Amino acid sequence: MTLKIYPASSWANAHYPDVVRTLRANGHCVFDFREANSGFRWPPCSTWREYIRQLESDPLVAAAFKRDRDALDWCNVCVLILPCGRSAHLEAMYASAHGKLVVVLFGAAEPLRPDLMYLLLGVGPGGLHFATSIDQLLGLLAALQARKQNRDLAEHAWTLSNSDPVRAVEILREWTNLGFNEAFAAIEKVLPPDRDAAP
Repeated sequence: MTLKIYPASSWANAHYPDVVRTLRANGHCVFDFREANSGFRWPPCSTWREYIRQLESDPLVAAAFKRDRDALDWCNVCVLILPCGRSAHLEAMYASAHGKLVVVLFGAAEPLRPDLMYLLLGVGPGGLHFATSIDQLLGLLAALQARKQNRDLAEHAWTLSNSDPVRAVEILREWTNLGFNEAFAAIEKVLPPDRDAAP
Protein backbone atom coordinates (compact mmCIF):
# COMPACT_ATOMS: atom_id res chain seq x y z
CA MET A 1 0.00 0.00 0.00
CA THR A 2 1.42 3.37 -1.00
CA LEU A 3 0.98 6.00 1.68
CA LYS A 4 -0.26 9.45 0.70
CA ILE A 5 1.74 11.89 2.80
CA TYR A 6 1.26 15.57 3.51
CA PRO A 7 4.49 16.98 4.98
CA ALA A 8 3.53 20.04 7.04
CA SER A 9 6.45 22.35 7.63
CA SER A 10 7.93 25.77 7.03
CA TRP A 11 9.25 27.35 3.85
CA ALA A 12 12.36 28.06 5.93
CA ASN A 13 12.95 24.48 7.13
CA ALA A 14 16.25 23.39 5.53
CA HIS A 15 15.50 19.68 6.17
CA TYR A 16 12.15 19.70 4.35
CA PRO A 17 13.48 18.93 0.82
CA ASP A 18 15.52 15.96 2.09
CA VAL A 19 12.52 14.52 3.95
CA VAL A 20 10.30 14.84 0.84
CA ARG A 21 12.99 13.28 -1.36
CA THR A 22 13.55 10.38 1.07
CA LEU A 23 9.83 9.66 1.44
CA ARG A 24 9.41 9.60 -2.35
CA ALA A 25 12.49 7.40 -2.76
CA ASN A 26 10.82 4.92 -0.39
CA GLY A 27 7.76 4.67 -2.62
CA HIS A 28 5.40 7.07 -0.87
CA CYS A 29 3.20 9.56 -2.70
CA VAL A 30 4.13 12.95 -1.22
CA PHE A 31 2.45 16.33 -1.68
CA ASP A 32 5.11 19.05 -1.82
CA PHE A 33 3.54 22.36 -0.81
CA ARG A 34 6.62 24.24 -2.00
CA GLU A 35 6.28 22.74 -5.46
CA ALA A 36 2.48 23.20 -5.58
CA ASN A 37 2.62 26.81 -4.39
CA SER A 38 5.91 27.87 -6.00
CA GLY A 39 4.32 30.92 -7.65
CA PHE A 40 2.32 32.04 -4.63
CA ARG A 41 3.35 35.14 -2.71
CA TRP A 42 1.22 37.05 -0.25
CA PRO A 43 -0.11 40.23 -1.82
CA PRO A 44 1.42 43.27 -0.08
CA CYS A 45 -0.37 44.30 3.09
CA SER A 46 0.59 46.64 5.89
CA THR A 47 -2.40 46.47 8.21
CA TRP A 48 -4.42 43.74 9.87
CA ARG A 49 -7.49 44.95 7.97
CA GLU A 50 -5.73 44.38 4.61
CA TYR A 51 -4.51 40.97 5.75
CA ILE A 52 -8.01 39.90 6.82
CA ARG A 53 -9.50 41.15 3.56
CA GLN A 54 -6.96 39.06 1.63
CA LEU A 55 -7.71 35.99 3.73
CA GLU A 56 -11.41 36.39 3.10
CA SER A 57 -11.53 37.49 -0.54
CA ASP A 58 -8.25 37.47 -2.49
CA PRO A 59 -8.46 34.84 -5.29
CA LEU A 60 -4.72 34.01 -5.14
CA VAL A 61 -4.94 33.38 -1.41
CA ALA A 62 -8.11 31.30 -1.88
CA ALA A 63 -6.46 29.17 -4.58
CA ALA A 64 -3.34 28.50 -2.47
CA PHE A 65 -5.49 27.62 0.54
CA LYS A 66 -7.62 25.25 -1.56
CA ARG A 67 -4.55 23.45 -2.94
CA ASP A 68 -3.20 22.79 0.53
CA ARG A 69 -6.56 21.85 2.08
CA ASP A 70 -7.36 19.49 -0.81
CA ALA A 71 -3.99 17.81 -0.26
CA LEU A 72 -4.74 17.46 3.46
CA ASP A 73 -8.09 15.85 2.58
CA TRP A 74 -6.30 13.53 0.11
CA CYS A 75 -3.52 12.31 2.43
CA ASN A 76 -3.72 9.48 4.93
CA VAL A 77 -0.61 10.59 6.87
CA CYS A 78 0.49 14.06 7.92
CA VAL A 79 4.14 14.44 8.93
CA LEU A 80 4.80 17.59 10.95
CA ILE A 81 8.44 18.40 10.20
CA LEU A 82 9.92 20.62 12.90
CA PRO A 83 10.97 23.37 13.19
CA CYS A 84 7.94 25.06 11.69
CA GLY A 85 5.36 27.70 12.40
CA ARG A 86 1.66 28.20 12.96
CA SER A 87 0.40 27.09 9.56
CA ALA A 88 2.06 23.69 9.75
CA HIS A 89 0.73 23.11 13.26
CA LEU A 90 -2.77 24.07 12.13
CA GLU A 91 -2.44 21.68 9.17
CA ALA A 92 -1.42 18.83 11.49
CA MET A 93 -4.38 19.55 13.77
CA TYR A 94 -6.77 19.61 10.79
CA ALA A 95 -5.35 16.27 9.60
CA SER A 96 -5.74 14.72 13.05
CA ALA A 97 -9.32 15.96 13.40
CA HIS A 98 -10.11 14.34 10.03
CA GLY A 99 -8.85 10.90 11.05
CA LYS A 100 -5.36 11.03 9.52
CA LEU A 101 -2.32 9.58 11.23
CA VAL A 102 -0.02 12.37 12.43
CA VAL A 103 3.71 11.87 12.93
CA VAL A 104 5.72 14.64 14.56
CA LEU A 105 9.29 14.58 13.23
CA PHE A 106 11.45 16.40 15.74
CA GLY A 107 14.65 17.93 14.40
CA ALA A 108 17.45 16.02 16.12
CA ALA A 109 19.79 18.99 15.66
CA GLU A 110 17.29 21.42 17.18
CA PRO A 111 17.45 22.36 20.86
CA LEU A 112 15.01 20.42 23.04
CA ARG A 113 11.92 22.53 23.78
CA PRO A 114 9.38 20.30 25.54
CA ASP A 115 5.76 21.17 24.81
CA LEU A 116 2.88 19.38 26.46
CA MET A 117 0.28 20.28 23.84
CA TYR A 118 1.74 18.11 21.05
CA LEU A 119 -0.49 15.45 22.60
CA LEU A 120 -3.50 17.34 21.16
CA LEU A 121 -2.47 16.11 17.72
CA GLY A 122 -3.79 12.71 18.79
CA VAL A 123 -7.35 14.04 19.03
CA GLY A 124 -8.55 12.14 15.96
CA PRO A 125 -8.87 8.40 15.37
CA GLY A 126 -5.83 8.24 13.04
CA GLY A 127 -3.31 8.14 15.87
CA LEU A 128 -0.20 10.09 16.82
CA HIS A 129 3.45 9.05 16.72
CA PHE A 130 6.75 10.81 17.30
CA ALA A 131 10.07 10.36 15.49
CA THR A 132 13.48 11.94 15.95
CA SER A 133 15.09 10.80 12.70
CA ILE A 134 14.14 10.05 9.12
CA ASP A 135 15.03 6.38 9.70
CA GLN A 136 12.63 6.22 12.64
CA LEU A 137 9.95 7.91 10.52
CA LEU A 138 10.45 5.37 7.72
CA GLY A 139 10.16 2.53 10.25
CA LEU A 140 6.86 3.91 11.57
CA LEU A 141 5.50 4.26 8.04
CA ALA A 142 6.57 0.70 7.14
CA ALA A 143 4.75 -0.64 10.22
CA LEU A 144 1.65 1.35 9.26
CA GLN A 145 1.77 -0.06 5.73
CA ALA A 146 2.04 -3.62 7.04
CA ARG A 147 -0.94 -3.15 9.40
CA LYS A 148 -3.03 -1.60 6.63
CA GLN A 149 -2.10 -4.36 4.19
CA ASN A 150 -3.00 -7.06 6.75
CA ARG A 151 -6.34 -5.36 7.43
CA ASP A 152 -7.14 -5.17 3.71
CA LEU A 153 -6.20 -8.83 3.26
CA ALA A 154 -8.26 -9.81 6.31
CA GLU A 155 -11.31 -8.05 4.86
CA HIS A 156 -10.82 -9.84 1.56
CA ALA A 157 -10.31 -13.20 3.29
CA TRP A 158 -13.51 -12.68 5.28
CA THR A 159 -15.45 -12.02 2.07
CA LEU A 160 -13.98 -15.07 0.31
CA SER A 161 -14.66 -17.32 3.31
CA ASN A 162 -18.43 -16.81 3.02
CA SER A 163 -18.40 -15.48 6.60
CA ASP A 164 -16.65 -18.56 8.01
CA PRO A 165 -14.08 -17.37 10.61
CA VAL A 166 -12.00 -20.57 10.50
CA ARG A 167 -11.79 -20.49 6.70
CA ALA A 168 -11.02 -16.75 6.79
CA VAL A 169 -8.05 -17.39 9.11
CA GLU A 170 -6.82 -20.19 6.81
CA ILE A 171 -7.06 -17.93 3.74
CA LEU A 172 -5.26 -15.09 5.48
CA ARG A 173 -2.46 -17.40 6.60
CA GLU A 174 -2.06 -18.66 3.01
CA TRP A 175 -1.51 -15.09 1.84
CA THR A 176 0.74 -13.86 4.64
CA ASN A 177 3.37 -15.07 7.07
CA LEU A 178 1.06 -14.42 10.04
CA GLY A 179 0.84 -17.04 12.77
CA PHE A 180 -2.56 -18.44 13.73
CA ASN A 181 -3.11 -16.02 16.64
CA GLU A 182 -2.10 -12.98 14.57
CA ALA A 183 -4.35 -14.04 11.68
CA PHE A 184 -7.24 -14.73 14.05
CA ALA A 185 -6.80 -11.28 15.65
CA ALA A 186 -6.74 -9.66 12.19
CA ILE A 187 -9.96 -11.43 11.20
CA GLU A 188 -11.61 -10.44 14.49
CA LYS A 189 -10.92 -6.77 13.71
CA VAL A 190 -12.81 -6.90 10.40
CA LEU A 191 -15.86 -8.84 11.57
CA PRO A 192 -19.21 -7.07 11.40
CA PRO A 193 -20.11 -5.63 14.83
CA ASP A 194 -22.86 -8.24 15.40
CA ARG A 195 -20.62 -11.22 14.53
CA ASP A 196 -18.49 -13.24 16.97
CA ALA A 197 -15.26 -14.81 15.65
CA ALA A 198 -15.59 -17.99 17.69
CA PRO A 199 -16.68 -20.92 15.48
